[in-house]
Amino acid sequence: MTTEKTSYESKQVLLATGIREFYPDIKNFEQFYGKSVFYCPWCDGYEMKHRRIAIMVDEMSIDHIVMLLSNWSDDLLICTNGNDVLTEELKALFDSKGYAYKDAVITEMTGQDNQVESLIFEDNTSEEIGGMIASMKWDTDYEFLKNLDVDRDEKRANHNRSIW
Repeated sequence: MTTEKTSYESKQVLLATGIREFYPDIKNFEQFYGKSVFYCPWCDGYEMKHRRIAIMVDEMSIDHIVMLLSNWSDDLLICTNGNDVLTEELKALFDSKGYAYKDAVITEMTGQDNQVESLIFEDNTSEEIGGMIASMKWDTDYEFLKNLDVDRDEKRANHNRSIW
């Protein structure tokens, strides 16, 4: 890099861009996100202790996220949001623990004062909840990076992957 007075040379530059989150396509999601709907169970799961917690799972999170949140609540609702990830083995495990599960797509969230109170599903059913851990998608594929001659660490880029 060259400035008006000096030239600088480096073997490596760290470019920290952050991530872009992509919300699930659920009506009113933004109203509750960060207040009673979160993506990080390690950061925000404890605050929902003893409530009915909905957990939006995908194939990468279904095993460990449910077990993690079972430390804070016995009343869990596992939501696949239309993804076919519930095996018969998992259903039997969840049944044995008393956890509810829904395969239907979540279409809407309802509640008051930033507190989510229910999920409405594509099959016209609803479930009351006291909080939610949602699976979020994110990327770091910024347009301006394409114009730079940089080698990216793709292990850390995780384009369009779930955060968990």
